[in-house]
Amino acid sequence: MLQWYLFRVRARAEQTVSKQVEAMGYSTFLPQVLKRSRPHDTAIMSPLFPGYLFIRLDPYRASFAPVLKLFGMIDIIRTTGEIRPVELTLVVSLRRRCQANPELVLDSDPNVPKAGDAVRFSYGAFNQIEALFHEMADDRRCRLLITLINQEQLIEVPLTALER
Repeated sequence: MLQWYLFRVRARAEQTVSKQVEAMGYSTFLPQVLKRSRPHDTAIMSPLFPGYLFIRLDPYRASFAPVLKLFGMIDIIRTTGEIRPVELTLVVSLRRRCQANPELVLDSDPNVPKAGDAVRFSYGAFNQIEALFHEMADDRRCRLLITLINQEQLIEVPLTALER
């Protein structure tokens, strides 16, 4: 039975992976919204959930293995360690919202650092230690590159823990 599954893909590779999966004969869904970029104030289509792609397939007729071997694919999202389909109502609702409101524009916050910007922790165990801003994880958390014991580590912290 065809069902929707959620897959984690490499950042900014959602479109490429989607095309590869569709070339294999599967349906994909990549929810997108218009996002305004500054300083040019241009609007571009961007994934609503960066790094994630919905794929519709039948696990009883086809293996996940060929899909998971695609360049840019990371893994399938699991619930309590098991591969479970996404509820159809969620996918249908997202499709309707994206089709009904394609002009939805997400404004980039000018106070959020850009990738590669130097930031400093303002409190906590890493107080006053510098790191490089990598990307936003969600609307409240971000990922930073920090050097610990001569190795770069990618960590996720609240945006409020940083100062420029």
